[in-house]
Amino acid sequence: LKKYTEYPDKYRTVIWKYLLSLPMKKTLFESYIKRDIHPAFKDLYKTYQVKSYRMYNKLARVWSALAHWSPLFAEISYLPDLVFPFVKTIKHDDLVLFEVVMSFLVQHCQLWFERFPSDPVHILRTSIDVIIAKESIILYKHFQKIGFGVAEYAWPLLKNAFSVVLPKEDWLKLFDHLFTHHN
Repeated sequence: LKKYTEYPDKYRTVIWKYLLSLPMKKTLFESYIKRDIHPAFKDLYKTYQVKSYRMYNKLARVWSALAHWSPLFAEISYLPDLVFPFVKTIKHDDLVLFEVVMSFLVQHCQLWFERFPSDPVHILRTSIDVIIAKESIILYKHFQKIGFGVAEYAWPLLKNAFSVVLPKEDWLKLFDHLFTHHN
């Protein structure tokens, strides 16, 4: 990571698995998958369009497994956007995919769900606003002046884990670093 700023694609899944200390609870995961698609996602295809049937099916399975694990995840409308970049990255091991996403949600997003069903904009105000004010008071004051808050500039980026603004290679580098330095 220090030398190349990213992990090799060939070993990324194994490295993430190690870094996140995934429990690899295959029997538990299989019990979620056996339950079939969660009822909340029967019509997911109507609202979330994925070009590849295989990718769509994987997304629905992982999201369903997450909802079976925690019913709260059946209610989170932005979860497919948060999960999909991982679906595209971890193609050959659904257990690792499920546990990486679960680990990410628990370790990095757990405060997002405190005031559900509201979006976690309250957390952003107390963290991102402080960072912006510290790094660029001019930008912070400009945002305040025009009424452009964290709900407009930060939440749209975070709810899809930056996947809509970063090219895939940069998104992978971001998560390589995030998972390496997560403790």
